[in-house]
Amino acid sequence: AGTVPNPSETRTPLAYQRVLSRPVTLRIGNLSGKRIATLADGVHEPGYYEQTLTADGLPSGTYFARLETPEGIQSARMVLLK
Repeated sequence: AGTVPNPSETRTPLAYQRVLSRPVTLRIGNLSGKRIATLADGVHEPGYYEQTLTADGLPSGTYFARLETPEGIQSARMVLLK
């Protein structure tokens, strides 16, 4: 999962691609590990996906996007500036 722009102000798109039909979970967490949001949770067919984190109610800081699939876990750091 990747984020652009980074740092972001209020909306951050997170893009990922699936080659096989598999379960996908995309969660956002803060530095202390607390789950802030779940943007995707379920089986995804092959293709390109983009989920958007709307950070209107979140304070400035560092957050992590965590993409979990049967093949492994990927994470990306995001900086939110307001």
